Amino acid sequence: MNLSGTASKSQAARIITVRLREELGGITPEEWKKARQIGFRTTVLALNTEPGMVCSMTHPDMPGGSGEFRVTSWRLNRDYSIDIQGRTTTDSMYDLVAGPKPADIVPEPPTEEVHIDTGVPGVLTGTPMVGDYGRFVLDNIDVLPDASGNRNIVGAREITLALYYVDELRTDLWGLTDLDMDDSAATVDMYCTVTPDTSQVFRVGDFIIFNDEAADANNPGQRSYEVAQIVGPGNDGDVVPTGTFVFRRGDGADGLFGTTKCAHLGGVRFYKLDQKTFTYSVKKGFFRTPGLPARIEAELPSACIVAAVAAVANQFGYGPIATWSLCRHNEPYMPGLRTCNGGAYTFQVPGPLTVQENVVIPMKVQDAASIRCIYAYLQQGTTDGNVSILVKRSRDRGETWEPLELMGIPAHTPEPYTTSYDALVAAGYGTPSSRRLPYADYGLALAQDVNADPGNLQTVATSSYGANQLGLSQWSGIHIDPGGPHEEYTYVWAADPVNQTITAIFRRNHSAGERIRPTIWPTPVLHEEDDLAFDVLAVGSPNPGHDLTLVIQT
Repeated sequence: MNLSGTASKSQAARIITVRLREELGGITPEEWKKARQIGFRTTVLALNTEPGMVCSMTHPDMPGGSGEFRVTSWRLNRDYSIDIQGRTTTDSMYDLVAGPKPADIVPEPPTEEVHIDTGVPGVLTGTPMVGDYGRFVLDNIDVLPDASGNRNIVGAREITLALYYVDELRTDLWGLTDLDMDDSAATVDMYCTVTPDTSQVFRVGDFIIFNDEAADANNPGQRSYEVAQIVGPGNDGDVVPTGTFVFRRGDGADGLFGTTKCAHLGGVRFYKLDQKTFTYSVKKGFFRTPGLPARIEAELPSACIVAAVAAVANQFGYGPIATWSLCRHNEPYMPGLRTCNGGAYTFQVPGPLTVQENVVIPMKVQDAASIRCIYAYLQQGTTDGNVSILVKRSRDRGETWEPLELMGIPAHTPEPYTTSYDALVAAGYGTPSSRRLPYADYGLALAQDVNADPGNLQTVATSSYGANQLGLSQWSGIHIDPGGPHEEYTYVWAADPVNQTITAIFRRNHSAGERIRPTIWPTPVLHEEDDLAFDVLAVGSPNPGHDLTLVIQT
């Protein structure tokens, strides 16, 4: 505010006090809540109003039903209607006897503070999270003081954030370990198989994540996700094909980027980590705005962020690097935070359901993205039988179809279920909004007893909903009896979907009927121009359920 021309400090104080009260909308929290900026159109009868005039309005939308406002703008339209805009006024704004004034406030003595930096900034702290779809957020940022109590952020000029992530649109590159790995070796030489169905390659110097969902025996409550680095054979940048890989895992019990060294069974998959760096300019007051914690955001859609590292710099250079491991150790298991894409494809079928293929016209995918979740719901559920739905996609204009998700809405009494996840939520799973991962509940279970034989492969029979042949594929990981007394995580060495058998190594005894849950991440990728459709495989009778909505989230 330009106060040139004021006659005295007292006059300047009065102008500032009134102007501030006008901006705040009053002098009390109650008046602040009722403050409004209004705009409305009226008739030519308002020609006698002008900007600066204080008017009153009685209207249901006004707090308390009525209030005063000052006209801030006035416009006459071609049809002689008048657009008026205004801001709330109250009598207390102009009563300098009431409310806080500059002369009434005695400032607190300032705390002692070092106003110069004596070295590099301290350690950066913050809360990593996913924000809006496609965005990573580091919130509540602060800097810890050094031994002398100085945070060294007076001259802070920038923050650098590096994200290590798996690009979920390019998960066709993965490797497979052939042997077991212990939890102690700092460097491991091992024969690994690289999937041939990709144009991508592993190189010396790449960081990788072992996508191992097995429980970490040394750290209860954690899964065996671990970051390592390919350091050979060869020099930095050399391609490493199927054959010997040399992994650097970290010192002591620590893996890289804040993960923990874990024992891994032969057959675990590993994925390449990409890296992207973001630099943010730090302005004065970035760390010192009361009630507004410092925060930075990075846009990175369709990624699974495994680790984040960040540091703040001043004129002396960068302070210590802070590292956050983002592996998710609670169900649903995934090696990091999924940013997803934020898109959705929605199908609606009004009326009673019927069994049929391609219930609606297939929908084209508009933007490549990995799948976040797939679910369905009815406006009117049924207790007369199960509703079964197969979601599918085609990459050849509908000539052939491949399944994406099989889901059902089971019959339930006395209140019928209306969503495909009601039964799963009742069993302890989260809702789609809390998971960021499909359910992949295919009713998989062992169809026979299994005796532990750690040294040999065994072929065993399985069962599933309607013998659906989903969820079990070669080299995929599976949980047997998840959450139960015989829980085990192992790998499928061979699968026969037609005969419903798998070949794997079993290290524990299991009984027929024990549940099997496949590894869900990474999820399928929808490519531009793919077709999406679904079949209704079964409905209840005589009441089949009504008004279906199916959602494919990305």
